[in-house]
Amino acid sequence: MLLTSTALILLSAATVGAAPSTTHVTHERRNIHSHRHWERRSRLEPHDVIPLRIGLSQRNLDQGHDLLMDLSDPNLENYGTHWTAEQITEMFSPTHDSIEAIRGWLIGSGISEDRINHSLGYEWIHFDATVQEAEELLQTEYHVFEHGLESHSTVACDEYKVPSHLARHIDFVYPGVALAGSMKKRSTKRDMRTEDQIVTRYVLDKRATADPCDDLDLITPACIQHIYNVPKGDKKAPGNSLGIFEIGSWYSPTAFKSFLANYTDIPPEVTLSNITIDISVTHFDPAADNGEADLDIDMALPLIYPQNIKCIKLMTTTTLPLGN
Repeated sequence: MLLTSTALILLSAATVGAAPSTTHVTHERRNIHSHRHWERRSRLEPHDVIPLRIGLSQRNLDQGHDLLMDLSDPNLENYGTHWTAEQITEMFSPTHDSIEAIRGWLIGSGISEDRINHSLGYEWIHFDATVQEAEELLQTEYHVFEHGLESHSTVACDEYKVPSHLARHIDFVYPGVALAGSMKKRSTKRDMRTEDQIVTRYVLDKRATADPCDDLDLITPACIQHIYNVPKGDKKAPGNSLGIFEIGSWYSPTAFKSFLANYTDIPPEVTLSNITIDISVTHFDPAADNGEADLDIDMALPLIYPQNIKCIKLMTTTTLPLGN
């Protein structure tokens, strides 16, 4: 009897001293019947790297419509005014408790603090993670999904879980159950060297005496100006610039300077004004970029120079590079 009582006391002490287990709950589950054109393919390798983004629950979204109408109704006093970025952040950003709770969860799960970044308004927490880290964190499995009608693929899971006490702090995770965008294999270098993409000044000079559109395999700013009869710009209004909006594509300043030097008479030292909307730092020269932003600014600036370009960049949730 004494032995039994002693055993019960020790068992009770061990139970009290043990750390409570964390209960995970399903946060999102995809309806497989709503994505009939997508086919699940191979599971990602544990060492593959994906950029993981956690969208935090924001405050005061229920007031968004009324606040917008307060600025949009001609009969109201605030009509025509605009909020500053700081005012928007103050009104809609997640609570400090939400931010710290998610950061604490990640750090406690082995994601070092120096890997964790946040958006300007703190509504996103993002970091690069191996597939093994992400699957253990979210108790899920990541696969490649291919679209049956279009030639693109993406990374997703069928469902994922989060700790129950954190569910109210999380809006959604990406990549998650959404089937959208494209997945690209990340490389440590560009597919083509900058010098291979751009002809030399000597070749450009030779073409100067010919029709600017003789070579339709190489559409230059001069060709566009010729086709549309665009006159050479000679005016620059203070404070005026052309806004170009880019989603998930980052131009290369190195390639931009080379393009200006080889295809235009614009000084290569020209710099653009850059505005980043939803991440805390500006990214350039990503290895897996598709060149869309490069094409936009390369063609646009020669048409408006000496006016300049303001490049407004948004980090997308639909195009994620997959790396080794």
